Amino acid sequence: MRRRTRQNITFRKNTARGLLFFSAVLWLMYGVYIYYDMAIVNLNKTSADIATIFLFLIAALMFVGGIIFGKKSKRTYYFVLIVVILNTLLALSNLSDLIFLIFFIIDLVILLTLLPLREEYTSSL
Repeated sequence: MRRRTRQNITFRKNTARGLLFFSAVLWLMYGVYIYYDMAIVNLNKTSADIATIFLFLIAALMFVGGIIFGKKSKRTYYFVLIVVILNTLLALSNLSDLIFLIFFIIDLVILLTLLPLREEYTSSL
């Protein structure tokens, strides 16, 4: 029974890390698309710069979360949890767009894989 539990925890960690990286890549691609659409097509460079920096920041936070999630500590767990919750709220704010619905679903899956890992990360090592 213990071996199966350990495999389940490892699978959840790898799933969460993979989804964090996947989400980071999607946010990065969406930032490039938004910049192209706003700055090149619509010639609205200032707004495009601000929106793109914000989207790249989200991508960077998700990427950093995926990198540090391999380390077992309370700070790591709560950092990733806060980033994913904030990202979920951001995606929830605009569910009428298909891309935000995709981000919302990915974030919910990440949350569902993170929550059972709380004891693994917060217990004393």
